[in-house]
Amino acid sequence: MPHSTQEHALTRLNSDSKFYSLDYIAFRSICEFIYFDPVRPNYPKHELCIVSTACFRLREASLPLLFNEVHSARFHTKSKSMWPSTIWPYIRKVHVHDKTHLGKMRNVPVDVTNMDVHLLRLNNLSHLVFHVESISEALLEATSTIPLEAVELLETRFDGPFLPGIFSRMDRLTSLALTVTPERSPDIDTAQEFENITIILETVAPRLRRLEISGDLILFSTLERIDWPVLHTFCMVGHVPFGEAEPFSIVISRMPSLRNLDCNFSAGYIRRNPTIFLSDHRTNLPDLQKLSVSNLRHDDILIHHLPENLKVLRVVALCDIYRIRRSRHENPLSYTALNNDNAIRWVRAAAKLAHLVELALTLEQPPSPTLLEVIAEACPRLRILELEQAGFEENSGLSPYPIDMFIQPLSKMKNLRKLLLTIELGPHGGYDPFNINATMHVNFNFGNARRLFVEKLPGLKTIGFLFHNKNRIQGPRPCVWNTSKVSRCNSTVSIERYFIR
Repeated sequence: MPHSTQEHALTRLNSDSKFYSLDYIAFRSICEFIYFDPVRPNYPKHELCIVSTACFRLREASLPLLFNEVHSARFHTKSKSMWPSTIWPYIRKVHVHDKTHLGKMRNVPVDVTNMDVHLLRLNNLSHLVFHVESISEALLEATSTIPLEAVELLETRFDGPFLPGIFSRMDRLTSLALTVTPERSPDIDTAQEFENITIILETVAPRLRRLEISGDLILFSTLERIDWPVLHTFCMVGHVPFGEAEPFSIVISRMPSLRNLDCNFSAGYIRRNPTIFLSDHRTNLPDLQKLSVSNLRHDDILIHHLPENLKVLRVVALCDIYRIRRSRHENPLSYTALNNDNAIRWVRAAAKLAHLVELALTLEQPPSPTLLEVIAEACPRLRILELEQAGFEENSGLSPYPIDMFIQPLSKMKNLRKLLLTIELGPHGGYDPFNINATMHVNFNFGNARRLFVEKLPGLKTIGFLFHNKNRIQGPRPCVWNTSKVSRCNSTVSIERYFIR
């Protein structure tokens, strides 16, 4: 087709079709970037960049998708320029890094001293993410003059005395994330940090709709005495707070608008009191729609008092992933994946939730066809199912069951659209995306299993198997999901493979 005819055909598409096409192109490009295929250009949204050059209308439609989210330093560079002025109007979200985070030269220090100058030029900036070890007063001061709706301070320290006063001026803030690294610097003034965090939370609580915070930064008693009138999403990460562990039912009783609750505590190597979700038969969660709990005690009575309107239930086991174990027998404290009996107990409990569409469980052993049969019978309306084996990176065996035995019970789940399944498919192979001559060896069994699941479960849109993250390309997690997005058109099926964390 001649170029002019192509352009004419594209521009005549209605708006919905154009934006659907552009979203799909952006998705493919991001997946290729995450997958680090050395043959293709290692640049996010590469294909979308090409489409944006086709004509004026496609360029105008592409720019918001290309530049709505940007990073201060993807790769080490000596250039003092940050972003060209032509894209400033499209930038909504900025990530500020004090180290490079992609490519061969990751973790090279980056000077962010003058970052405030660049940020103040972005009139439509509403979301700011800091990936820094410590944040300067000048930079955060400049941030407080921007009408931000969301701020994330990730894996940083909070003992600067200037912090509370600056947050008091962020009067449009509705979303806040404050997290720390599992292994912290010994020179942190923890008393000052606790005081700062308490003042910050008391200041922003009346208007905050989303809060993510490391348990290392807060006491349950602090959360108990603060009112959170409009908090919609509450996510706790890191470790269980030091000190007395109060029942979560008491904490969330101060959150009347809560809809999403994530208690994603990681088991560590320092003993702390285990989290108790419920201490009695009270439940203050009638309108909760999502619940995620990690390392739940087996004697916790939550399993008998799940909120009846839940749509998403995740019972997982998380542990510190930055520390290398001294031996394979050294296990983090309070790490509680589900054995087969407890997994079935949770499936039976989930069966009573009429609105449930997503279920995730972390298991001691790979899921068996028998467990899948129980899930299919108890929860046939699920749209998303995730079953992960804890410690799967040490499992290179082959399943004693043929693939068809896993597929058969799942075929009863007519609404199933996304399946993330731990299945023993032999050695996972190696992965080195920065070596142009390296081969990405994914065991043939992965491809064969993927093909069978896609063929025999025609409703699936996403299929993924757990995969050993040997070179830690997708962050520090020992395993990632080797995931494929499935597109179906008449009799044609196409599969886009990508990795997620």
